[in-house]
Amino acid sequence: MAAAGLVAGFSVARGVADFPGLHRLYTGGLINEVSTFAAFTALLVFLPGMGG
Repeated sequence: MAAAGLVAGFSVARGVADFPGLHRLYTGGLINEVSTFAAFTALLVFLPGMGG
């Protein structure tokens, strides 16, 4: 289950990074991709947790 979420996160992150209007967004390698995905996931978990 976690692997499916990780793969989905990579797909979404790659799609966002390849979006033509986002030239300054940098995802150069696997380590950058994983750390960006982890930070975004933590933000999505943290914000609702603080609100409720």
